[in-house]
Amino acid sequence: MNKKEQIRFIKNLTGSIASELISKIESGRVPENWDGIELRKLLSDKFESESDRCFKNKRSRRYKDYNNIVIINNL
Repeated sequence: MNKKEQIRFIKNLTGSIASELISKIESGRVPENWDGIELRKLLSDKFESESDRCFKNKRSRRYKDYNNIVIINNL
């Protein structure tokens, strides 16, 4: 992926997750007393479930290479 494709991917993924969670808030499925703590956790859980679909095998070479780049580049 080039930089433009990477940016488009990030915007699409975050936008779709935001839309999904906003619709759950608007439909009343998310308690009104939830503030930033619970909402951060909900958002984190959603992103985690998305990432679990990508790296099913955390022993794979690709996953190890990913972790290495994240550490080296301080991502």
